Amino acid sequence: MYFGYYKIPKNASHLIIDENTDPENLEKSLNKEFNEFSEYMRRYKNVKKIIEEQREEIKELENKILEKKHELEIETQNINQIAIIKNTIKIYEEDISIKTNWIKLVME
Repeated sequence: MYFGYYKIPKNASHLIIDENTDPENLEKSLNKEFNEFSEYMRRYKNVKKIIEEQREEIKELENKILEKKHELEIETQNINQIAIIKNTIKIYEEDISIKTNWIKLVME
């Protein structure tokens, strides 16, 4: 439907004002549109609030993940240091064993 040069959406055609417009029907239509818009805005604000809360929760979770990652990196370093120490002990044990065997051979 066209009103002058402007195309009027089908769902808004009841808002066209002309000489045949009934003021009561127009007022009812406008009130209905306003109420629908108000409901839409209320929902929009609620959704926006929920999204903001979820963003905050996501940031908190990201921070916790980074904390855990750092803790795991430290634990990994500790495990690697323990492995190095164990290997060093094995080398010393083998060295002691070789020296002990050499001393036994020399003593015989």
